[in-house]
Amino acid sequence: MPGDDDQETSERARRSHRGALAAGVIALVIAALAALYFTGTLDRRLAGAGLNFNECARDAQGQTLCGSELQQARARERQIAREEHELAIKREAERRRYREERARELRQLERVTPPRGEKQAEAERAERAARRKLSEEAEAGG
Repeated sequence: MPGDDDQETSERARRSHRGALAAGVIALVIAALAALYFTGTLDRRLAGAGLNFNECARDAQGQTLCGSELQQARARERQIAREEHELAIKREAERRRYREERARELRQLERVTPPRGEKQAEAERAERAARRKLSEEAEAGG
């Protein structure tokens, strides 16, 4: 029957059209997923399975950072470490200056102030000189 062949042909054409449409939709979905994957949009979700496109790592709070976020976090950590190092160097220089100033002050005090033994000897000499003077005055007056 000639009419049956036409129906079969049109049915085949519809199936072929549906198949092409389904293949096109599947291709679009695959292309969209590939675009999402290669831009790194899916990295956080895929990082647990190790399927991420960009490098990912967890931060101290347990958040997963990927791609440029991870690079920025690492740059911030390096900046903080650099600032802490510079501050430590500055503090050590201040401590060193303080110790040097204190040592300089102590050396000046040592030059100005005779040691305790010398003070005592000087006081004894002054006392002897005063006694001699008194005894000389007593002998001269007596």
